Amino acid sequence: MMVRTRRADDDRGDAGVAFVLIIPALLFVVVHLITASQQLYERREAWAVAAAASRVGAQADPLLVRQTNEPTIDAGKARAAVIRYVSDAGYQLDVFDLQGNTLVIEVSGTIDYVFPTTLSSTITGRAETTLRSGVVTEGG
Repeated sequence: MMVRTRRADDDRGDAGVAFVLIIPALLFVVVHLITASQQLYERREAWAVAAAASRVGAQADPLLVRQTNEPTIDAGKARAAVIRYVSDAGYQLDVFDLQGNTLVIEVSGTIDYVFPTTLSSTITGRAETTLRSGVVTEGG
């Protein structure tokens, strides 16, 4: 009968130890990358909803334009349109601030994360739109 004795310079089994230590660390990193990317996506989505809602609300009222010959926003119609747009998108309207021809919108929503996390599940998006007459380009 042949008996094997372990030598000090024998490295068999070291790969198993490395595997046990590295795999949980890699899983930890992957889970956090997925969670962070999900949060980034949802933040962009909230901003996009706020930006689109501010454009929806900042539409000039044709009757007021004819009366005043100025681009004018009807606050009641704008608020109703913004509320309808934001709720259809699945968000909640937090701020509707109309100052002259500038409309500020802030929306909030929640994230349903794929993995449990300690990150906040509430996200917000904010946008501002100013109504101007004529065609305005980046050059002026």
